Amino acid sequence: MKSYLYLKPLLLWKDPFYWFPIFHIDSDWLKSIFPALVKAGIIGLLVAMAGLSKHRKDSLLITCVLVYFTLLYSMYFVMDRYNEPLMPLIFLGMALGARVVLRW
Repeated sequence: MKSYLYLKPLLLWKDPFYWFPIFHIDSDWLKSIFPALVKAGIIGLLVAMAGLSKHRKDSLLITCVLVYFTLLYSMYFVMDRYNEPLMPLIFLGMALGARVVLRW
């Protein structure tokens, strides 16, 4: 049970998928900022859900999609490349959280 609920989600969200350099961006730099991006997105979604805003339903939907796919991928084989399609949702979470904080 620990593997499905803790170890596999941690493995899924630990590192970015980055096989070869794009636009001369170093993989070490990307790996260093990736955890901060994921944490900022999750915190942004939580702030948007907790804040008194009209975006509560939007942030709840994005959070449910992220949790669903994290649990789905955790039931099977997990690789860091599986988080790549979910990164736009993380960025939306960052934006929603920033909007709620700036309007507060």
